[in-house]
Amino acid sequence: MAVFELLGKSHLLWVHLPIGFIFLALVLTLLKWKKPEAPYLILLPLIWRLATLAAIFSVFSGLLLSENQEGTNLFFHQYAGIFLTMGLITYLIFNKNFILVFIGILFVITIHLGASLTHGEDYLFTERSKVITRLNEVELYEDAIVPIFKAKCFSCHKPGKSKGDLDLTNYEKMGDKEELVRRTHLPKSHKEFMPSNGKAPLSKEQLAILTYWVEIGAPKTKRLAQLQLDAKRKSMFESFFKLNENPLLSLNVKPAKYEHLAKNGFLIQPIYRQSTLLEVKYTGKGKPDLKLLQEVKKQVVWLDLSNNGLRNEDLKIVGQLENLFKLNISKNDISNQGILALGGLKNLTEINLYETQVNAAALNLLLKLPKIQRIYVWETKLPPNYLDSIAKINPTISLIYER
Repeated sequence: MAVFELLGKSHLLWVHLPIGFIFLALVLTLLKWKKPEAPYLILLPLIWRLATLAAIFSVFSGLLLSENQEGTNLFFHQYAGIFLTMGLITYLIFNKNFILVFIGILFVITIHLGASLTHGEDYLFTERSKVITRLNEVELYEDAIVPIFKAKCFSCHKPGKSKGDLDLTNYEKMGDKEELVRRTHLPKSHKEFMPSNGKAPLSKEQLAILTYWVEIGAPKTKRLAQLQLDAKRKSMFESFFKLNENPLLSLNVKPAKYEHLAKNGFLIQPIYRQSTLLEVKYTGKGKPDLKLLQEVKKQVVWLDLSNNGLRNEDLKIVGQLENLFKLNISKNDISNQGILALGGLKNLTEINLYETQVNAAALNLLLKLPKIQRIYVWETKLPPNYLDSIAKINPTISLIYER
């Protein structure tokens, strides 16, 4: 029935109620042992009752939602939720503190399994994603199709939750790939539409890429360099991988040694695996020795020097980092004089000036940089009404400030 289907789909909304009530009840119970006379504890019995009622409803709606779905994680999530609800009912009846231990353990297990089902098992801990710099290096399946499936499909079609007995995390278990295209193109109101359960559909770009992949035989190992892409499809993939946004990522810069920088407080890492371009952040004690950056000045593209005690004269070295396109010098004693040293950064697209001493003269200089796109000027000497007028004159540049 439509009513039960609606109740099942509401599980993802209502499940947050017992989570909030149980967490609050557990915290207040701990405080009760420390401050048994606290006036707010009068609400504790009511919160436990609300938590129990919310848990009962969540179990009921969850069971309706899980019809026609299967998987190990789903199985354990269901029963953890059921036993948690039984624990809450038992605690209301007997009011024994040892029951709270089991409630706490089951509470953590249930929400962990639920989050894994909804967001994926790697929701908190994910590897740094591969950065594509050229279309020729793109593996069509691994670099385009898998990310689309991960964003839109893995939550329902993976080991532990293979809805419809479909596991999209495994190429060999995908089954009829033309069926995937058919179902993703159906109207959202259609019962076979994918993604189901009210989830956001694939974008036009994602649909086009998935369709193209299936049209050429859904290959598992095929680089775009091996395919004859027309101008339209080439533009589609360039947009998908955002190649036009960071042209510097395709730079081939001769690497220099930078181990000594790490010994002097600089945290350094390549912007992606096997890249010679560097992301640099100073995390050491005291003021950084920026002269050390001169040895890698062509490699540094992202630089974070926020709250490092910098003065105007220090930016002379920063101004020599010719390939720099993202700079954070917030919370430093920097004024217009220091910004003058950055006038030669022709590749700079973003700069953060939060809590610095810059004013209109510095902003005007930065607005003249050929590739500047975003300037953070929150908590500076620049008044909001002035920034409003500058934003209207420069609609292609994003000014971030207190409005």
